Amino acid sequence: MLKEGFERQLKVLDDMIQAFKELEGAVVARDTDSLSKSAVSVEELSLEIDELELERTHALQSLGLATVKDYVESANLPDASDVSFLSVEVVEKLNELMIIMDEIRQLIQFENQYAEFLNCFIKGVQPSTYSFPQNGQNDNINSMRSTYARPLYDQFK
Repeated sequence: MLKEGFERQLKVLDDMIQAFKELEGAVVARDTDSLSKSAVSVEELSLEIDELELERTHALQSLGLATVKDYVESANLPDASDVSFLSVEVVEKLNELMIIMDEIRQLIQFENQYAEFLNCFIKGVQPSTYSFPQNGQNDNINSMRSTYARPLYDQFK
């Protein structure tokens, strides 16, 4: 009972890994149709994993156990060793999934930082965050303010 559940979960995790790889490709290609299809696929697979975990919880409760660890440690239960190997495979698939999700996060973060860089480059140098004396004690400070207040592209007109 648990063994079949883990085997189905491995298949769903493989499908989810593939869906996240497609999602990553869609992010790189900026293909919104593909992106939305992959996101829907990931959501459906997530719901399927939730159902599988619920089934596993009910199966463990029917045996009077709380966790898979308790099932594996019970020497008299059938397929305990198979379940332990399958649970390790599930952990490996989850680690692979986490790596792909982190890659997608890094891609999006890079794109945001690149867009911010281009935005700053087009708008010019932003004024310094340091505060200048308010009394106008130094004329160089006023000239720096006027230089930094103008966008870079206005200087080349």
